[in-house]
Amino acid sequence: MSTTTITVSDDWQQVTTGTETKLLQICSGVILVADSLTKPDVNSPGYVIRGFVQITPPTIAWIRNSNSGEVLVTI
Repeated sequence: MSTTTITVSDDWQQVTTGTETKLLQICSGVILVADSLTKPDVNSPGYVIRGFVQITPPTIAWIRNSNSGEVLVTI
């Protein structure tokens, strides 16, 4: 997958499958990152991330905005 920018809302989005390494740059705002085989529940906790984060196997990463609104993330 080539570098792309996505809009992240308050709904969990899967960004890795557990087999690849990805670098995420949070371009605006703050995201939550969770490691889960399936989509986390709406109120599931996550790691609060600003700036950059590298996701490595075997992490199955899901991200969402930590607040209301949208956040831009470059993957």
